[in-house]
Amino acid sequence: MNNNENHENNEDKELEQFKQALNEKNNKKIGLILGFYLHENFGLHILFTIIINLISSGVIIGLSSVSYKIVEVNSLIAFFLGMLFYSLLEVAIKTLLIRYIWKTIIRTFGLIFFIVNVLFFYLSSLLIKEFNFLNNISNIFIFTLLFMIFRILLTTVFKRINIPIGGKKEWMKKDMSPLKK
Repeated sequence: MNNNENHENNEDKELEQFKQALNEKNNKKIGLILGFYLHENFGLHILFTIIINLISSGVIIGLSSVSYKIVEVNSLIAFFLGMLFYSLLEVAIKTLLIRYIWKTIIRTFGLIFFIVNVLFFYLSSLLIKEFNFLNNISNIFIFTLLFMIFRILLTTVFKRINIPIGGKKEWMKKDMSPLKK
């Protein structure tokens, strides 16, 4: 029962933080609470985004090359450049979208991000010639969908294990040992 009470208290606390951020119109807090940002420090957020995007795209490209080839990457440098360009473009545009149209993002359940990601991958494939989707427009949609699904899973795991620099999470401060009662 104690675990359920703690969970409910955490949910109430998060809801209050969200309401407070809405009242203050603090878009950075809204982005953090809704999970759009990976870390409060924007530099670390960019670093974590690039790492997670590299892992996610690498897994999707690797798995798709076994069964149905969605994207062709001719060199490791092209892969890194393509994903670096995509990640930086994503961080810049996503930050602007969250800042100015976060209500629309919530109303569309994030569909705007899917459309924007398809556009970013298309631009990446145009910019990096050795990173292409085999001249099939459906490949971009399939890759983007699989990429976003895997990235959500990876981001969720990351957020659960993420310990902020210079401190511990709230649950780690308490003695949660099952031996002490």
